[in-house]
Amino acid sequence: MVKSLRPFVLVVLGFAAGVAVPLLIRREPGLPKPPPQRPDSIISNLDKPAPAPEPALPAPAETMPGPPAPSKPAASVREDHALKNPGGVKFGRPESADLEPILKAGSWEKFYQMCKEAKVRGATYEEAILRRLAQELGLDEEKSAALKKLFKDEQAAATKAIIDGCGGASSFERMKDEDMGRGSKPHLEEWRRQRETVRRTRDAEYLMVLSFDQLAAVNDHLRNSEWIIESAYDNDGVHYLISGAGKPPK
Repeated sequence: MVKSLRPFVLVVLGFAAGVAVPLLIRREPGLPKPPPQRPDSIISNLDKPAPAPEPALPAPAETMPGPPAPSKPAASVREDHALKNPGGVKFGRPESADLEPILKAGSWEKFYQMCKEAKVRGATYEEAILRRLAQELGLDEEKSAALKKLFKDEQAAATKAIIDGCGGASSFERMKDEDMGRGSKPHLEEWRRQRETVRRTRDAEYLMVLSFDQLAAVNDHLRNSEWIIESAYDNDGVHYLISGAGKPPK
């Protein structure tokens, strides 16, 4: 029986020895440990591109600038007038002032008062003064036409001299704006002097049509210190005219 058990004991001892040898090898301090393996998730993350930065959160409402206010187009003079005075809207062409009774006024004071009441302005106002002067000075049709041409040419020449002296229309506009809102108007005073210089150079032409006394009356009503800057815009460009005439009632 002892002989029959011997092979079984040898098998058991052999199995125990086979298990113990690997355990002893692993525990032997002189052998290096195998390197640890990185998790698959780390390796895969290294291979992926860096994620895009997240957008910054908006600032609080009280610190964020509000949207720009929509620009409101400047209302034209016509639109502004219609909005402020809806009851003044009329239909049809505006009636022109009847100049005949104005021209027959008993005095210049009455003449200017009637012009003001009838809202006679601009070229029509100058035309009325020219007709009143021709009537009072006894000028015939030829001299009246010559006086009108001299006056219109002088206005254009004075306007050109003033704007050219400013360095052009842009500089003229800038200087005009600078004078607005000031107590003194240095540019305007200089332009008055320039216009007066142009007038004095043309006195001889007037005296070919008028007498000295007649010229004095024309100077009093048409070539005085009244001042208006007229601007008109159309497809041809800008039309400037330095005008101003008459002796309107204060």
